[in-house]
Amino acid sequence: MYGFDPKDAESRYKRLAADTPNVTMGPMPVVTFMDAFLPMSESLVKRMPSCEHAFDGIRAQNKHESDIYPVLLKGLNVSEPSRCPGYAFRDTSTRADELEGKLGSIKPDIICYAERYLPEVRPHKVKRTNEWAAMTRIAYAEMFIEIKKNQSDDHYVDPPAGADRDAHYFVWGRNARALGAEADKLKQYLGQNVAYATDMCARQHRRFCFSVTVSGCSARLIRWDRSGAIVTEAFDYVANPELLCEFFWRFAHLSDEQRGYDMTVQPATLAEEALFRDAIKEHIQSQIDCSDPAVLREVLDTHYMPGYVTVVSTPSTGSAASRLLVSRPIVTPLFFAGRCTRVYWAVDPDPTAEKKVVLLKDTWRLQGRDAETEGAVLRDLQARGVPNIPHVLYDGDVLAFNYSGRTPKLAKDRTICYSYLRKNDWPCRKPLLRVKLVKRIHYRLVLDIAGFQLLSLYGTHELLHSTYDAFRALVSAFQLGNRLHRDVHPGNIILYNTSSTPTNPRTGFLVDWDNSCAVNGRQNLEDIFRPSVRA
Repeated sequence: MYGFDPKDAESRYKRLAADTPNVTMGPMPVVTFMDAFLPMSESLVKRMPSCEHAFDGIRAQNKHESDIYPVLLKGLNVSEPSRCPGYAFRDTSTRADELEGKLGSIKPDIICYAERYLPEVRPHKVKRTNEWAAMTRIAYAEMFIEIKKNQSDDHYVDPPAGADRDAHYFVWGRNARALGAEADKLKQYLGQNVAYATDMCARQHRRFCFSVTVSGCSARLIRWDRSGAIVTEAFDYVANPELLCEFFWRFAHLSDEQRGYDMTVQPATLAEEALFRDAIKEHIQSQIDCSDPAVLREVLDTHYMPGYVTVVSTPSTGSAASRLLVSRPIVTPLFFAGRCTRVYWAVDPDPTAEKKVVLLKDTWRLQGRDAETEGAVLRDLQARGVPNIPHVLYDGDVLAFNYSGRTPKLAKDRTICYSYLRKNDWPCRKPLLRVKLVKRIHYRLVLDIAGFQLLSLYGTHELLHSTYDAFRALVSAFQLGNRLHRDVHPGNIILYNTSSTPTNPRTGFLVDWDNSCAVNGRQNLEDIFRPSVRA
């Protein structure tokens, strides 16, 4: 399981690289990529500043990858008018993001930041020789650029002209088992890019993100969403700088939604943040013994980070509240593609509403005729009398604007990789033919229990009672609802106190029914044995 694997960066890179070829499509023509994902009028494209000699000095073979940094940074930052108005590119290759600890911390070579966030990433000490140095703060990143010194370090391989694309391995140019002596290096290079995209989408409220990978004088553009990654063909950005410059010019003129942000999430006001903090404190005190103030502070820090409270618009099938306050997630994704579930303790921001803390689950569900929503499954089980499962307050698919047509249209927020796989002749489909890309829809579910994971139990007495509660739910679901859970582990058992004061033992609730299936029903397309979230 990802959750129990080594947490150091190198081990993580190799693990992520192993899963990525099955969800990577390419090589997409660069112009087609920009027209599809970064639309811009021809008149505005013509206003782009001159790109002549923008990156002169970069070679196909370099002694060190750091030799590329100053030339690329100068070419991107020094221009009149700006190549990417409102944004700045910074060297973050030596200053890791250690917000979650040093172990497994990340440091992309170059990060594109919005200019308004530059004070937040300014390093304490800057060498005079590196005026563009900055700290890695992936939560502020607009995109990242990962650099390798030589063209031979490219972990993607375009097929030769006239080659059968159904038989070509786009990632590494061959099966991972045939990489030979270069296996560790190439897996690490790919894994770095995947880790950065994973963390960027996990630490921000995003639907997708962009990045650039550079190998010597060759570059590729990448779009990452919850179904997979779409990668362009390689292009020489030194001899032909127009493509890379136009990419950044277009990027700067996109709306926040077109750059991948989830516009159903907005910053909370100071009053809303205070309301959230007080409600979480009160809820913690109702769930566990907080006679020791250090216990209250520790649990509060798990769910609340000062200055980082947001308002999430939640789809509602009834008259229930459609806005919730959240701060720190208690579950985050381990991989950029998949369900990519995030779970929060949440509070209704309406000052007149009851300050009950609920559980918000933000996930990307499977789309298809046989794909059931978790809310529908739980309602069915509840109607059949299955005990010790959470009750659904409200749920629904998230809406977003679709920019694929001439005019944006508000529709269900879906991933797009699948549509490009079937409708175009440029994708190399091996190994995509063996592991089917799936369509996903952004989905939110609000439950009535905001409890603690099983591993926070107080002792064997609570362990026995809570696991027996979950066992009853598991057996009853099979006997009363003809349904198998298929994903039972400690992270899916929630301890919740149902009385008005802290009691021991707490009740164990069995959650996360989105991988369940009806007995004799069709199986989900997803590999349920590869965890996609960390708790």
